[in-house]
Amino acid sequence: MTGMEWFRQAEADLALFEPSIGGFSLWPALRFSAWQLLSGVRTTGAPAKSIAQRRAEKLLGLATYGLWSLAQKRRLRGKSFDLAVITQEAHRLQTPHGWWDLYLDDVAAHPAFNGRVLRIERRDFALARRYTVASRHLFTDLQRLSNKRLERTDVTTVADATCDLFFQRLKNRSMDERSFRLRARQIALRFQNDLAWYESLWREFRPGAVALVDAYNQHGVVAAAKRCGIPVVEFQHGNIHPDHPGYVWFAPARAIRDRLAIPDRIATYGSYWSDVLLQEGFWTRDEVPAIGSARIDRIRNERSPRQGARLRILFTSQFATREQTIPLLSEFIHRAESATLDYELAIKVHRNERDQMGEYEALRAISAAVSVVSPYAKDTLEMIASADVHVSAWSTCHYEAVALGTPTIVLVFPGPDRVEGLKGFSLVTRATSAAELLERIQSAQPGDEWNAEARREESDRLFRHGAAENAVSLLRALSRAYPQ
Repeated sequence: MTGMEWFRQAEADLALFEPSIGGFSLWPALRFSAWQLLSGVRTTGAPAKSIAQRRAEKLLGLATYGLWSLAQKRRLRGKSFDLAVITQEAHRLQTPHGWWDLYLDDVAAHPAFNGRVLRIERRDFALARRYTVASRHLFTDLQRLSNKRLERTDVTTVADATCDLFFQRLKNRSMDERSFRLRARQIALRFQNDLAWYESLWREFRPGAVALVDAYNQHGVVAAAKRCGIPVVEFQHGNIHPDHPGYVWFAPARAIRDRLAIPDRIATYGSYWSDVLLQEGFWTRDEVPAIGSARIDRIRNERSPRQGARLRILFTSQFATREQTIPLLSEFIHRAESATLDYELAIKVHRNERDQMGEYEALRAISAAVSVVSPYAKDTLEMIASADVHVSAWSTCHYEAVALGTPTIVLVFPGPDRVEGLKGFSLVTRATSAAELLERIQSAQPGDEWNAEARREESDRLFRHGAAENAVSLLRALSRAYPQ
């Protein structure tokens, strides 16, 4: 039984949703961690820094970003905004003009908002403020700097009560209950801190709507907006599949929707993804509008012409499948050399694997045709658009390759198939071994003219055209409905 199949049964009587903080169920905030344990899926790489390094960076942030944000907050006093946008430093992409948030900067900078956008950023990698395309008003270091001591419910009790219900439903499943309980307490405390701080922030600046990515890791932010009656729009991040605990909810929970710290709208890339969300009967059609991707729009139809006979292969890595893909790639390279394939293989490393670069670098010793691209060098989607063929495991990059017209090969490993929906798309094939991968690559060809129209329809189904305009229309409509 997969994690989501277990959730379907365990959540049916709604008891897991009962323990609450500030009127909101804690279970949604714990659900992703519970799914990880039940599914055995890793969602992070090895720890990148020591505790001492993290503490030093936190203090540096409080002394710089936090103080700067505090001054900014005072300067903005008395202002109101049509929109609040919460970006993440991890989502920035380097451009000739600076670091651009690939999900929300195009929306925030749209002339329709006339600058009335409050920009908040979650700081992750300590990039300097001057590297942003558009300045941020606040960084979340301010939250730690300005948090007041408030009367709080005993969040440990709430976390433990939720854990007790969770463990009771596990029956004979083995699990490290102590680690999960400690994690639950940390999440509960963060939830309450976020709820208190953001509620104060929203009441002060009165945004007409809140836009963010990755809402399933920011429940306190969402709860604060809902408490203030402000609509929240989450913009799709990555692959929405039927086994995704951050996006997929079951019909019984609809009865307590007002107690769930989840967004009012999920702005998907295209109708394909909206249809996935509608399958369980929780979301309604108007709550999951197909918006598109501003990033895809920038690159679409700009595929570079093929130059020379050498086959350009791009592999996009993933932390969750690294242990399987590196041996497979090693064998593929040996086979390609033996077959005298005229190729070049670029390995684009995932950001969560920045500390495992060396494992991919070792593949360069096999062939001079192999190159390794760091997480922060080059745009992954531009690399996909200019490749002759793309290869990965269960990555959203496959869908993006289809949208950009690049043949893509899915590496199949044991376990849940999280890109099963790709079956039937004309540019998608699958490989279960290095031998199959070589065969698929040798036969991969750019799209033929006779089915170009069908492929354009597939592209739009996955990534609707006109993302920025679609997003602005949605946000303005919701903002106008909010009485400031």
